[in-house]
Amino acid sequence: MALGFGVVVALMLVVLGAVLALIARAERSSEELVGVQAERLALAHEWHQNIQVNSQRALAIGLTRDAGLERTFAERMKAVTARTSEIQKRYTELETTEGGRAGLEALGGVRQRYLDQRKALLAAGDDSARVAEEGARFQQVTAEYIQVSAQMLAFQQQRQREISARAVSAMEELRATAIVVSIVAIVAAVAMGWTLTRGITRPLATLQAAARRIADGDLAQPLARAAGEAETDRLSAEIAHMQQALRSLVGQVHEVAESIEVASREVAAGNADLSARTESTASSLEATASTMQTLTETVRQTAESARNADALARSAGDVARSGGGVVDQLVRSMAEIERSSRRVAEIIATIDGIAFQTNILALNAAVEAARAGEQGRGFAVVAGEVRLLAQRSAEAAREIKALIDDSVREVASGTRCAGDAGRSMAEIVAAVQRVGEVVDGISATTAAQSEGIGGVNVAVVQIEQSTQQNAALVEESTAAAASLREQARKLTTLVGGFRLA
Repeated sequence: MALGFGVVVALMLVVLGAVLALIARAERSSEELVGVQAERLALAHEWHQNIQVNSQRALAIGLTRDAGLERTFAERMKAVTARTSEIQKRYTELETTEGGRAGLEALGGVRQRYLDQRKALLAAGDDSARVAEEGARFQQVTAEYIQVSAQMLAFQQQRQREISARAVSAMEELRATAIVVSIVAIVAAVAMGWTLTRGITRPLATLQAAARRIADGDLAQPLARAAGEAETDRLSAEIAHMQQALRSLVGQVHEVAESIEVASREVAAGNADLSARTESTASSLEATASTMQTLTETVRQTAESARNADALARSAGDVARSGGGVVDQLVRSMAEIERSSRRVAEIIATIDGIAFQTNILALNAAVEAARAGEQGRGFAVVAGEVRLLAQRSAEAAREIKALIDDSVREVASGTRCAGDAGRSMAEIVAAVQRVGEVVDGISATTAAQSEGIGGVNVAVVQIEQSTQQNAALVEESTAAAASLREQARKLTTLVGGFRLA
């Protein structure tokens, strides 16, 4: 079989080589025809037209007396002459044949004489006789120039036809060669195909029968392995190996399918139990979420109450501090009253001493008046009145002193009470400050607890959502397990169609 395919490949290579050679030849002819030769022909044709146009312009310049027309013709003739020089240069680069180069040299020589004669014609100016003479010579040279150019154009046209003929001939040869080689290749391929078919169809019939048995699920009858090295023998060996591997695979698949069916049944039961537990957990979490929301609201209200209590404590502290200031002022006032009372007592004591001295002086005066007799009687009366007044003053001073002493004692007692009240107010202010600090701490702690409980509430809500999602996933998993069990049952049924013994 390999030899047959080798022969076919060799024939194809021969056909391909011949066709490629003919194609290369045709391509060269086509390239020469379409590329270089087309450009040479176009240059020759343009050169020929430029000769005809410029020769007429030169004659018109020599005969006209219109300066504007003469200038216009001269400019156009100059441009065409420059273009003709470019054509001559490019033509020289493209021409490769001896005949073409000889014609190009002849055309170049005539062109130079043509340019010289045209220059002489244009230099004649207004001299009619000279213009006529130079014009006749110019026409003669122009005719020769046109004739040589026409010969060059005819040469290129003939070359174009020859190249076209060669291209057509190459294509005909290519077509004929391709037909002959194709016929030979077809005959060889048919013969080789018939030989190969006989060597392939018989073993393939045996393999087809074995494949049909395998397709019917009969893996019990083994396929005999061929001992040859042909492709069909190797294919027979591979199919036999495939049958053995398939038999082993089907057995393993049958065992695995049964295991999957049992496992899927257990998974379905477990998923059902998990689904029930998940639904119970979701219900508990829903109740917990509701309770957490209530607790969050309660803590928020507690935090608000703590803030209000903090404000009241601060207000009470301010009032207590104000009362403490008033009590301090009262203590200072009572101290001043005590000092004033003591001063009054000292003054009353002085008045009492003065009254006592006055009484003694009045008594002495009465004694002296009694000694004086009749002359001192009026003085004795006055001394008696003074004594009586001194006694009354002393009595009044004693009463006032007693009252002042009582007032001093009362003031001292009031001062002590005011001091005690001041110290109590200071203690109250300190206690209110401590209460404010405690309430402030309670407010901050309650706010933090409110935030923490809010976070816990959010987490509980998220857990509830996740639990609900898990419940949905469990339901999907249960459905998937049921589907897997059904697929395993179908797989077991399908695998049971194979006969292994």
